[in-house]
Amino acid sequence: MSKKVYISPSDQVSNAYAWGNTNEHAQCQKIAEAEAEALRRSGVEVKVAAFGSTMAQRCAQSDAFKADIHNCVHTNACNRQVMGTRLFCYAIPGKGYDACKAVFNELAPLSPGTSENIQKNPNLYEVRTPAAPTVYCECEFHDTAEGAKWIVEHTTEIGEAIAKGLCKYLGVTFVPAKAEEKPAEKPKADTEQVLYRVQVGAFAVRANADRMLEKLKAAAGGHRQGGVLRRRASAAGRAVQGAGRGDATAGGGVYPAAPEWRGGGMRHPRPGGRRRAGRGDRGTVNADAAGQSG
Repeated sequence: MSKKVYISPSDQVSNAYAWGNTNEHAQCQKIAEAEAEALRRSGVEVKVAAFGSTMAQRCAQSDAFKADIHNCVHTNACNRQVMGTRLFCYAIPGKGYDACKAVFNELAPLSPGTSENIQKNPNLYEVRTPAAPTVYCECEFHDTAEGAKWIVEHTTEIGEAIAKGLCKYLGVTFVPAKAEEKPAEKPKADTEQVLYRVQVGAFAVRANADRMLEKLKAAAGGHRQGGVLRRRASAAGRAVQGAGRGDATAGGGVYPAAPEWRGGGMRHPRPGGRRRAGRGDRGTVNADAAGQSG
């Protein structure tokens, strides 16, 4: 049978913090939620008191729940100077003291204050009334700026520490929270292939382009598929350009000539803007001087 813990967080909204524009209820509720999550993770049944319920109602619920521990979660106040963790139980020695000691050993080392102890206080209603032993936690003093700031910034750690101590007392294996794990990256399928486009010259006359294509086919031992020449040997081209990634049929072929290439079969213009006309092309060209293309 699993162990049971009843958590009774403070509902004192009027107890203002010295830092953070918050109050005792708001922060103790966060601590209780973190504690409950840690206890459930460790296999402990948990019931958390509802906000606004009276102390009498909470003690009755704890008894009906058949709790093994009744745990009150509060933060303290005194003279704006004292700091530390304090716990209260019904009697020393006793089961409540043993449970308080287990929690104190986990919580006190975390809090910044040094005025820390476990005291018996049977006058507290939630200490003397429940059937289960009570662990009444005062988790640091909220009337100092340092203590209030620490509480606000460490509600999860406080809740985890209380849960860990209670698990030790109850003989339950505490299960720590798992660190956030980044999902392993899936290996990328090597489906993309780098392709290279081979282009030899640009021609104003289609017949010249066709003759060059036939020469390339003969030299490379290639074959024509749908008007596209697949490169079969590196000797097939003079200029190789990385074409990026694309259709597997990309390769050398016949391309319409761009205006700056018209008029000849040479790829690069000679100095002065002149190009040597290819066989079958019309005329020589100095486009800059003549204002025309071949």
